[in-house]
Amino acid sequence: MDTSPGIGDVSGRVSLYNFPDLAGSIIDLDGLAELLAAFPDAIGGMKDSSGDLAFSISLAKALGGRRLFVGHEYQARDVVAAGGHGMVSGISNVRLASLIDFLGDGPGQAIAHQRLHDDLAALEGLSIIPALKAWMAKATGEAAWGRMRPPLRPLSPDQAKRFVGL
Repeated sequence: MDTSPGIGDVSGRVSLYNFPDLAGSIIDLDGLAELLAAFPDAIGGMKDSSGDLAFSISLAKALGGRRLFVGHEYQARDVVAAGGHGMVSGISNVRLASLIDFLGDGPGQAIAHQRLHDDLAALEGLSIIPALKAWMAKATGEAAWGRMRPPLRPLSPDQAKRFVGL
């Protein structure tokens, strides 16, 4: 599919991103159906950060075999079981080993589940991107991680102090 001069063939290379909290709008099932009808060869998949498990499962089915990734850790197993392909989440940047244990069936799963629960509880009420950037700033010692681009704002000093103590 050649969309316009200079872009070239985008077959299967476009990924949709449903992030209602940040975008202020949602890609619903009707909108997805329209996009798939208009650009059937271009869309290779989607990431859904809506946090709505039933909706994510509906998306997995509506995508007809195209890739679906969720952004909520607790949903990954259920969405994969329903035809999704996995998870892309901010917390994986800082707790990858725990997530691997959590998603597996090994002996570390219970401990990983508790750590994930604690991490997500600490994130409650915070904007995920500024929180994770504050975490990375502390972990690496590089203050540059704390820089934000609008519309994002850094955590307040109190929020950062509470959160990065994990």
